[in-house]
Amino acid sequence: MTVSKAATTRRKLVVVLVALAILALTASVIAVLNFQRADETPQASAIPSLAPADSDTFVVAPYSQKWWATVAAFDDPNKQLLGLDPAASGLNITHIGYSRSTDHAKRDLQFTGALRLFYLESPTAVEAGKVADWLKTSALSEGRRVYIRGTIVVVGGSWLDSYTPPAKTMSSVGQYTARPAGTEATMWMNPSEEASSLTGRPSARFNAFLSDTTGFTTATTWIGTSTDGATWSGDFTSGGADPKRVNLEKANKALRTAEKTLATVVGPTSTAKIIDPGMSEILDVASFEAGTQTLGKSVDRLDAPAVKDPVVSVVNDVTGWDAAISGISGPRENQGTRILSANEKAMTISYTGS
Repeated sequence: MTVSKAATTRRKLVVVLVALAILALTASVIAVLNFQRADETPQASAIPSLAPADSDTFVVAPYSQKWWATVAAFDDPNKQLLGLDPAASGLNITHIGYSRSTDHAKRDLQFTGALRLFYLESPTAVEAGKVADWLKTSALSEGRRVYIRGTIVVVGGSWLDSYTPPAKTMSSVGQYTARPAGTEATMWMNPSEEASSLTGRPSARFNAFLSDTTGFTTATTWIGTSTDGATWSGDFTSGGADPKRVNLEKANKALRTAEKTLATVVGPTSTAKIIDPGMSEILDVASFEAGTQTLGKSVDRLDAPAVKDPVVSVVNDVTGWDAAISGISGPRENQGTRILSANEKAMTISYTGS
């Protein structure tokens, strides 16, 4: 049987149309799959857009009960966050965070110390409102002040009578390149800002001490990641532990000469001096080790992870360290001991409970 040219043309057209339909269907399926994958990918947190750029410590974690216990432990114990259970209240929280920085505002109440903020991020402003209400009505809420900025709830101390987002935030810091993946949390440290946070002003003396004991400069910054909350590891984004700067003997002398006699009291049998120890009390709550050099009080290292070929190792009591720098004795921190191990490129930090 002979097939006409018209019939042949119609068959070819049908084949082409079927092929095009298959391609269109395939493209649609791929688009749906890609949409689902994108939807399943953890979204980046907006918390860095509220955290102050001069934070000495900044932590962001995906929300879970495990990370709540870890990140809340960084914050002021007076806020009583560790005793709260967001999961039991059915709250929708995607990320949590913590920052410590200099409090630049003038306060009626003196000696309030660093600006320590806790962040809770939700998918919507409505969900954030529920989180804020829960924080305001939960037990021991008198120890915290709660503010809402978009989808993020910001928790300050009881003395924080107002909150305004800072003009410069961590999202504008060039060295802050944290890109957490999956269940990872990230920690930023800027060691030279630590004294500023705790005292409200820069401290050349502390930064010189830090340089002599760790090799850090004022430009040193670091980002670490963690999957368990106990140990954080990462590379320096600027600077590092420079072995040429480490001189524990020099650090010891500098601390001792910083002591000042405020008054002398002469008694019938003896003379007493009232002394401002400067930061020399830090040697009672910390130990430093660099090669064969050692300084400070011997503290149990608790077999914490260390970097390869460490330039310096530091073990310190968290509460005592802050008090020695600031001169302010506060309540016992939730974290007990910090163990730091650093070389020229990387650093590992571990924490133990109080």
